[in-house]
Amino acid sequence: MDIDYQDRNRPFTTNPATFPDLPALSRDLRQQGLRLVAITDLALAAAPDQGYAPYDSGIAGDHFLKRPDGSLYVGQVWPGPSVFPDFTRRETRAWWGSLYRDFVAAGIAGFWNDMNEPSIFETPTKTMPLDTQHRIAEPGFAPRTATHAEIHNVYGMLNSRATFEGQRQLAPNERAFVMTRASYAGGQRYAVTWTGDNSSTWNHLGLSIPMLLNLGLSGFAYSGADVGGFIGAPSPELMTKWIEVAAFTPIFLHK
Repeated sequence: MDIDYQDRNRPFTTNPATFPDLPALSRDLRQQGLRLVAITDLALAAAPDQGYAPYDSGIAGDHFLKRPDGSLYVGQVWPGPSVFPDFTRRETRAWWGSLYRDFVAAGIAGFWNDMNEPSIFETPTKTMPLDTQHRIAEPGFAPRTATHAEIHNVYGMLNSRATFEGQRQLAPNERAFVMTRASYAGGQRYAVTWTGDNSSTWNHLGLSIPMLLNLGLSGFAYSGADVGGFIGAPSPELMTKWIEVAAFTPIFLHK
Protein backbone atom coordinates (compact mmCIF):
# COMPACT_ATOMS: atom_id res chain seq x y z
CA MET A 1 0.00 0.00 0.00
CA ASP A 2 1.36 3.38 -1.04
CA ILE A 3 0.69 6.66 0.78
CA ASP A 4 -2.99 6.80 -0.28
CA TYR A 5 -4.09 4.60 2.63
CA GLN A 6 -2.90 7.23 5.11
CA ASP A 7 -4.74 10.15 6.65
CA ARG A 8 -3.45 13.28 4.86
CA ASN A 9 -0.29 11.38 3.84
CA ARG A 10 0.81 11.23 7.48
CA PRO A 11 2.91 8.14 8.30
CA PHE A 12 1.51 5.72 10.88
CA THR A 13 -2.09 6.81 10.23
CA THR A 14 -4.96 5.26 8.29
CA ASN A 15 -7.62 7.15 6.33
CA PRO A 16 -10.81 6.30 8.28
CA ALA A 17 -13.04 6.91 5.24
CA THR A 18 -11.27 4.66 2.75
CA PHE A 19 -9.71 2.14 5.17
CA PRO A 20 -12.17 1.98 8.08
CA ASP A 21 -11.01 -1.43 9.36
CA LEU A 22 -7.38 -2.24 8.56
CA PRO A 23 -7.26 -5.37 10.79
CA ALA A 24 -10.27 -6.83 8.97
CA LEU A 25 -8.70 -6.09 5.59
CA SER A 26 -5.49 -7.78 6.70
CA ARG A 27 -7.40 -10.85 7.96
CA ASP A 28 -9.43 -11.12 4.75
CA LEU A 29 -6.30 -10.99 2.61
CA ARG A 30 -4.47 -13.53 4.77
CA GLN A 31 -7.33 -15.96 4.24
CA GLN A 32 -6.60 -15.59 0.51
CA GLY A 33 -2.89 -16.23 1.06
CA LEU A 34 -1.94 -12.55 0.67
CA ARG A 35 0.08 -10.29 2.97
CA LEU A 36 -0.10 -6.53 3.33
CA VAL A 37 3.05 -4.37 3.15
CA ALA A 38 2.47 -0.76 4.15
CA ILE A 39 4.56 2.26 3.25
CA THR A 40 5.94 4.32 6.14
CA ASP A 41 7.98 7.27 4.93
CA LEU A 42 10.31 8.91 7.44
CA ALA A 43 8.96 12.45 6.86
CA LEU A 44 6.54 12.97 9.75
CA ALA A 45 4.05 15.83 9.58
CA ALA A 46 5.14 18.85 11.62
CA ALA A 47 1.74 19.03 13.32
CA PRO A 48 1.90 20.51 16.82
CA ASP A 49 -1.29 20.49 18.89
CA GLN A 50 -3.12 18.31 16.35
CA GLY A 51 -3.08 15.00 18.17
CA TYR A 52 -0.60 13.45 15.73
CA ALA A 53 1.11 10.98 18.04
CA PRO A 54 4.34 10.36 16.06
CA TYR A 55 5.11 14.09 16.06
CA ASP A 56 4.12 14.59 19.69
CA SER A 57 6.16 11.64 20.99
CA GLY A 58 9.08 12.59 18.76
CA ILE A 59 9.14 16.10 20.18
CA ALA A 60 8.89 14.76 23.72
CA GLY A 61 11.85 12.46 23.12
CA ASP A 62 13.92 15.05 21.21
CA HIS A 63 14.17 12.67 18.24
CA PHE A 64 14.17 15.06 15.27
CA LEU A 65 16.98 16.58 13.23
CA LYS A 66 17.89 20.21 13.85
CA ARG A 67 19.33 23.16 12.04
CA PRO A 68 22.72 24.63 13.05
CA ASP A 69 20.95 27.20 15.25
CA GLY A 70 19.26 24.43 17.26
CA SER A 71 15.78 24.85 15.79
CA LEU A 72 13.92 21.93 14.20
CA TYR A 73 14.71 21.24 10.57
CA VAL A 74 11.42 21.33 8.65
CA GLY A 75 11.16 20.33 4.99
CA GLN A 76 8.35 19.85 2.50
CA VAL A 77 7.39 16.26 1.66
CA TRP A 78 4.08 14.44 1.06
CA PRO A 79 2.51 15.41 4.45
CA GLY A 80 3.44 19.09 3.88
CA PRO A 81 5.84 20.64 6.41
CA SER A 82 7.71 17.67 7.86
CA VAL A 83 10.31 16.75 10.46
CA PHE A 84 12.87 13.94 10.26
CA PRO A 85 14.12 11.42 12.84
CA ASP A 86 17.79 11.42 13.81
CA PHE A 87 18.53 7.75 13.20
CA THR A 88 22.15 8.15 14.31
CA ARG A 89 20.77 7.96 17.88
CA ARG A 90 20.01 4.48 19.23
CA GLU A 91 17.16 5.86 21.33
CA THR A 92 15.61 7.43 18.24
CA ARG A 93 15.78 4.14 16.33
CA ALA A 94 14.08 2.37 19.23
CA TRP A 95 11.35 5.06 19.34
CA TRP A 96 10.83 4.78 15.56
CA GLY A 97 10.51 1.00 15.81
CA SER A 98 7.85 1.36 18.51
CA LEU A 99 5.67 3.42 16.15
CA TYR A 100 4.84 0.22 14.23
CA ARG A 101 3.04 -1.33 17.20
CA ASP A 102 -0.53 -0.71 15.98
CA PHE A 103 0.25 -1.79 12.42
CA VAL A 104 1.88 -5.03 13.59
CA ALA A 105 -1.12 -5.67 15.85
CA ALA A 106 -3.38 -5.06 12.84
CA GLY A 107 -1.65 -7.87 10.96
CA ILE A 108 0.50 -5.85 8.58
CA ALA A 109 3.21 -8.27 7.46
CA GLY A 110 5.94 -5.90 6.27
CA PHE A 111 6.92 -2.29 5.80
CA TRP A 112 8.24 -0.18 2.97
CA ASN A 113 10.55 2.76 3.71
CA ASP A 114 10.43 5.17 0.77
CA MET A 115 11.73 8.72 0.21
CA ASN A 116 14.57 7.98 2.62
CA GLU A 117 17.58 9.39 0.72
CA PRO A 118 16.06 11.63 2.22
CA SER A 119 13.96 13.13 -0.60
CA ILE A 120 12.81 16.70 0.12
CA PHE A 121 10.62 18.90 -2.08
CA GLU A 122 11.33 22.53 -2.95
CA THR A 123 15.09 22.37 -2.45
CA PRO A 124 17.75 22.74 -5.18
CA THR A 125 19.38 19.42 -4.28
CA LYS A 126 16.08 17.56 -3.66
CA THR A 127 17.44 16.54 -0.25
CA MET A 128 17.99 18.27 3.08
CA PRO A 129 20.65 20.96 3.60
CA LEU A 130 24.08 19.50 4.22
CA ASP A 131 24.52 21.52 7.41
CA THR A 132 21.55 19.79 9.10
CA GLN A 133 22.72 18.46 12.46
CA HIS A 134 22.86 14.80 13.53
CA ARG A 135 23.71 13.87 17.13
CA ILE A 136 25.57 10.56 17.06
CA ALA A 137 24.68 8.50 20.13
CA GLU A 138 25.60 4.91 19.33
CA PRO A 139 27.46 2.29 21.42
CA GLY A 140 31.02 2.02 20.21
CA PHE A 141 31.10 5.58 18.85
CA ALA A 142 32.12 8.75 20.64
CA PRO A 143 29.09 11.02 21.11
CA ARG A 144 29.37 13.99 18.78
CA THR A 145 27.49 16.20 16.36
CA ALA A 146 27.85 15.50 12.63
CA THR A 147 26.48 17.33 9.62
CA HIS A 148 24.21 15.75 7.06
CA ALA A 149 27.10 16.01 4.60
CA GLU A 150 28.73 13.19 6.59
CA ILE A 151 25.62 11.15 7.36
CA HIS A 152 23.66 11.45 4.09
CA ASN A 153 24.84 8.19 2.51
CA VAL A 154 23.96 6.06 5.56
CA TYR A 155 20.72 7.80 6.51
CA GLY A 156 18.42 5.51 4.50
CA MET A 157 20.16 2.41 5.84
CA LEU A 158 19.72 3.61 9.42
CA ASN A 159 16.03 4.19 8.69
CA SER A 160 15.59 0.62 7.47
CA ARG A 161 17.62 -0.66 10.41
CA ALA A 162 15.26 1.09 12.83
CA THR A 163 12.25 -0.40 11.04
CA PHE A 164 13.77 -3.90 10.99
CA GLU A 165 14.73 -3.80 14.67
CA GLY A 166 11.30 -2.46 15.61
CA GLN A 167 9.56 -5.24 13.71
CA ARG A 168 11.78 -7.86 15.37
CA GLN A 169 10.98 -6.37 18.77
CA LEU A 170 7.23 -6.28 18.17
CA ALA A 171 6.93 -9.65 16.40
CA PRO A 172 9.92 -11.74 17.52
CA ASN A 173 8.49 -14.99 16.12
CA GLU A 174 7.90 -13.58 12.63
CA ARG A 175 10.42 -13.08 9.84
CA ALA A 176 10.77 -9.31 9.46
CA PHE A 177 10.18 -7.88 5.99
CA VAL A 178 11.40 -4.37 5.22
CA MET A 179 11.84 -2.79 1.80
CA THR A 180 13.92 0.37 1.38
CA ARG A 181 14.70 2.74 -1.48
CA ALA A 182 17.98 4.04 -0.01
CA SER A 183 20.67 1.99 1.70
CA TYR A 184 24.42 1.54 2.11
CA ALA A 185 27.01 -1.22 2.40
CA GLY A 186 25.73 -3.67 4.99
CA GLY A 187 22.12 -2.56 4.61
CA GLN A 188 21.17 -5.97 3.24
CA ARG A 189 21.05 -7.13 6.87
CA TYR A 190 17.93 -5.03 7.37
CA ALA A 191 16.00 -4.66 4.14
CA VAL A 192 15.21 -5.61 0.60
CA THR A 193 15.99 -2.87 -1.91
CA TRP A 194 14.76 -1.94 -5.34
CA THR A 195 16.13 0.24 -8.11
CA GLY A 196 13.83 3.22 -7.57
CA ASP A 197 11.26 5.01 -9.73
CA ASN A 198 12.08 3.71 -13.18
CA SER A 199 10.28 4.44 -16.45
CA SER A 200 8.25 2.23 -18.77
CA THR A 201 10.90 2.12 -21.49
CA TRP A 202 13.01 -0.57 -23.13
CA ASN A 203 16.08 1.35 -22.01
CA HIS A 204 15.11 1.08 -18.33
CA LEU A 205 14.33 -2.61 -18.70
CA GLY A 206 17.84 -3.10 -20.12
CA LEU A 207 19.42 -1.00 -17.38
CA SER A 208 17.68 -2.98 -14.64
CA ILE A 209 19.72 -6.10 -15.42
CA PRO A 210 23.24 -4.72 -14.70
CA MET A 211 21.82 -2.72 -11.78
CA LEU A 212 20.48 -5.87 -10.10
CA LEU A 213 23.63 -7.84 -10.93
CA ASN A 214 25.77 -5.12 -9.35
CA LEU A 215 23.53 -5.04 -6.28
CA GLY A 216 24.03 -8.79 -5.98
CA LEU A 217 27.79 -8.46 -6.31
CA SER A 218 27.64 -5.80 -3.56
CA GLY A 219 25.87 -8.15 -1.16
CA PHE A 220 22.28 -7.13 -1.89
CA ALA A 221 21.04 -10.49 -3.12
CA TYR A 222 17.42 -9.65 -2.31
CA SER A 223 16.55 -6.91 -4.81
CA GLY A 224 14.32 -6.07 -7.74
CA ALA A 225 13.07 -3.44 -10.16
CA ASP A 226 9.54 -2.17 -10.75
CA VAL A 227 8.11 -4.57 -13.35
CA GLY A 228 6.76 -2.63 -16.31
CA GLY A 229 8.19 0.63 -14.97
CA PHE A 230 6.87 3.07 -12.39
CA ILE A 231 6.53 6.14 -14.62
CA GLY A 232 4.41 5.82 -17.75
CA ALA A 233 2.61 2.82 -19.22
CA PRO A 234 4.39 -0.05 -20.97
CA SER A 235 3.34 -1.44 -24.32
CA PRO A 236 2.07 -5.05 -24.26
CA GLU A 237 5.37 -6.18 -25.77
CA LEU A 238 7.45 -4.34 -23.16
CA MET A 239 5.32 -5.62 -20.28
CA THR A 240 5.56 -9.18 -21.55
CA LYS A 241 9.35 -9.03 -21.85
CA TRP A 242 9.70 -7.35 -18.43
CA ILE A 243 7.66 -10.15 -16.82
CA GLU A 244 9.85 -12.74 -18.52
CA VAL A 245 13.00 -11.09 -17.19
CA ALA A 246 11.61 -10.41 -13.70
CA ALA A 247 10.62 -14.04 -13.22
CA PHE A 248 14.33 -14.69 -12.66
CA THR A 249 14.97 -11.81 -10.24
CA PRO A 250 14.85 -12.22 -6.43
CA ILE A 251 11.83 -9.89 -6.11
CA PHE A 252 8.99 -9.63 -8.60
CA LEU A 253 7.98 -6.07 -7.80
CA HIS A 254 5.06 -4.27 -9.38
CA LYS A 255 3.58 -1.22 -7.65
